[in-house]
Amino acid sequence: MEAILTKLMMPDNEAIQQGTAELKEAFKQPGAIPAFCEVLATSESPQIRQFGSLLLRKKLAKKKTWANVSLQDRAAIKNVIGTTLMNETSVVAQHGVCQLISVIAKWELPTNSWPELLVFLKQCFENPDPQKKALAMYLSTTLCETCGDTIKDRYYKDFIHMFKKSLGADQDVKVRYRAVVAMTSLAPHIGSPELPLFQPLVGGAIEAIKFMVSSGNMDEATEAMDLFDELFESEVAIVVPHIKPIIELCLAIAAEKSLDDGLRVKAITFIGSLVRLKKKAIVKHKLYIPIINTIFPVMCVLSDEEDSDDEDDPIEQNSPSVSAAQTLDLMAINLPPEKFMQGGCSK
Repeated sequence: MEAILTKLMMPDNEAIQQGTAELKEAFKQPGAIPAFCEVLATSESPQIRQFGSLLLRKKLAKKKTWANVSLQDRAAIKNVIGTTLMNETSVVAQHGVCQLISVIAKWELPTNSWPELLVFLKQCFENPDPQKKALAMYLSTTLCETCGDTIKDRYYKDFIHMFKKSLGADQDVKVRYRAVVAMTSLAPHIGSPELPLFQPLVGGAIEAIKFMVSSGNMDEATEAMDLFDELFESEVAIVVPHIKPIIELCLAIAAEKSLDDGLRVKAITFIGSLVRLKKKAIVKHKLYIPIINTIFPVMCVLSDEEDSDDEDDPIEQNSPSVSAAQTLDLMAINLPPEKFMQGGCSK
């Protein structure tokens, strides 16, 4: 099986065609899928292990394929990939195995046919090694993406508990980042019944993002802020108690010129979304005053791309100054005129 995968990875069309034909024949043989899993556990090449998990994930994406696997082989497969994940050292290969596990979980969890999976996930999370904790959060993310409704219905409290502990100030920055991303994957499945447990986590996510920014993990902070976007789209009520700290976080990011433009643009855009969606809360807490006092100076500062004498150069649409102008426009449209003008004249 490894020889077949090696052919499929060659920069040679003839070898790829031959490998493809051999793979089709191999999958027709009994026990082919467990043998494929063994490659994930035994190959010395991380590229082979990652590619193998990708092909197997595509193969098992169809429920009919998994249904045709014998119960004995299913048990062997689940056991092998769990052990493989714990022993895997390549991050790329780890992620491939997590995605494979999640595809199988999509068919097994609704019937409670894989109770060992949650036990394994907890063991991985409780490992003192921060890398194992981050891996547990990555697996949680893929599980929420593929079977979020089942997670919500059967294992919601377990996942909330892991998220809460992962967001703690004593955790590694990568663990906290992965926890926020996992929350983002679960957010679309959250409704009113789940609010009481999910809502308190938002405060921890805000603190985690602050830590990412202060520790220089800009890419992670930018991706983590997608949580707010997802909550705005799916369940605005979750963020209502956290509007003020979210605004304060976004304003602090927007005002800091040393931060990446992408992160600043995302922060400014979120402010505009909140102005549009929760304008009453903005007025109630008088948040329009610090918003205008922060956003207006940002709008007035041109980026290097914008500061050009060439009239033919288009203005960068994703710059902080353009985003600030768009957010101020949203404020003018959505806020009472006297509030908008009062905020602008507060200095």
